[in-house]
Amino acid sequence: MDFDDSALAGLQEALPVAEFRELLADYLASMAAPLSQALALGEAGNWKDLAFAAHTLVSTSGSYGLTRASALARDLERACQAGHGGEAAALLPELVASATRGAAALRARFLGDRVAA
Repeated sequence: MDFDDSALAGLQEALPVAEFRELLADYLASMAAPLSQALALGEAGNWKDLAFAAHTLVSTSGSYGLTRASALARDLERACQAGHGGEAAALLPELVASATRGAAALRARFLGDRVAA
């Protein structure tokens, strides 16, 4: 599952609707940069910095309900820390694809954007 909206239930209850939607929109607008950075680090074979970038993606993805992306980022972090470059390189496109699908589902669920088929 790329997206689990239950991860946002507490936040949705705690914030006024406009603030909640703005928070989600800000996250969605900013998520492309860390994914692009991770891809660039992977292409460069910079496993140390990629492990740190993946660690950040674990928590941010999970906080916004992108559960599969969070799990893949955790696997990526571990692969990088272990020096398993081949495994890390294989996980990167999966991570990006899952994050993209999860973001589309988040948009559709909370911001009213349609999910492309």
